[in-house]
Amino acid sequence: MCHDHYHGFEQFRRDYGEHFGKDAYEGAVVHFSWFVLWSSSTAGTLTCCRAVGKSVSAEEHKAQVEELKVFRKWFDKNVMTKDPDSLSDAIMIMPYGSSNPKYRDQPNE
Repeated sequence: MCHDHYHGFEQFRRDYGEHFGKDAYEGAVVHFSWFVLWSSSTAGTLTCCRAVGKSVSAEEHKAQVEELKVFRKWFDKNVMTKDPDSLSDAIMIMPYGSSNPKYRDQPNE
């Protein structure tokens, strides 16, 4: 969803730059979701390297949303079903980490 996050703020970034003569502040998480290059490799071969939110095209975004719908449908039916007849006892554990302060502009330890 980095595509939506990046493109949803295009007008704001333009207006801010025109009004203040500088780029709007972006925290580390926002910077990552908009600009940081990510890569994946198989057997040491780089298969993809691109800016996460900025470079995803509208067509790629549409395909990704459709893939997410398929996954959600499968997940709801097979893993965390709401169907009372399924007798599912699945639980999900969320890794929230410690309760120590985490400052937004400092990298995680």
